[in-house]
Amino acid sequence: MASEQNKIQADDGCMLRQCIVPQYTENQKSPAPPVSDLRPSEDVEISMEDLTLEDNQDVSDGMDRNGDFAKAFYDAITKMNVEQAKQLMELKPELVHYHDDKKRTALHLAVLFDHLRLVRLLLRHGADPYQQDREGNTPLHLACESDCDPVIVSLLLDNRHLERYNDLYNDDGRNCLIMAALKNNMETVKMLINVGLDINCQELSEGKTLFHHAVERCDRELLSIVLHCADLVDIENYRRDKAVEIAYNDNATAWDEIHQMKPDLTDSYQIEIEMSMDSD
Repeated sequence: MASEQNKIQADDGCMLRQCIVPQYTENQKSPAPPVSDLRPSEDVEISMEDLTLEDNQDVSDGMDRNGDFAKAFYDAITKMNVEQAKQLMELKPELVHYHDDKKRTALHLAVLFDHLRLVRLLLRHGADPYQQDREGNTPLHLACESDCDPVIVSLLLDNRHLERYNDLYNDDGRNCLIMAALKNNMETVKMLINVGLDINCQELSEGKTLFHHAVERCDRELLSIVLHCADLVDIENYRRDKAVEIAYNDNATAWDEIHQMKPDLTDSYQIEIEMSMDSD
């Protein structure tokens, strides 16, 4: 039977429930901090009776006694019990779309836990990879933010509408590609560009592109990725500054790197400067 669970106060003021977490070997990753109970995506309030299933307990036994699918599903996800999660979704398919009070779905949580089997299971049962949480993050945002299994990233990219990711920004004004670059996940950056995400996308706050960020940080690896992309366009940020212009005026090291990797870009900009001076 279920044991009484203690409530804890989260940093952001949300009231959470502690969940029972299994022991992990050295090669396994422990889960993210506990989250609040899952609820229907349409924000319908549901009863959250305490329910904790034993690892080998049949889900139907718990349902007969308690009837709380959402709580059982939450327990299965936070304990990363793939078999129980599968049984529950077969009994109640809409569970895959439930979210917690931060609007994080089971897929968000599985990505946070870096749990490949759980991510694969949820996607097979129709989990929406484009669902945004309360902070605007999709599961792919979370994968780009952390050192996530690249196979998980590839699963989240295995769909027909990848262009949607270009327009899904979180509350910080960043899409997944910009998020990956700022978190120095360069392998993920390459994967996103290779599947067709827009190399020239701009963050919403200042209009910076990956090229702008690479120049400002003097990030040689990111500069190399950006400059070797055939679709690169040096567009202006919201202050009307191009990345190569910033390098020329403020970052000699970045300018030298650009000149070594793509001399035609620096040469053409210098010609523009000279022509501008002649016209004055």
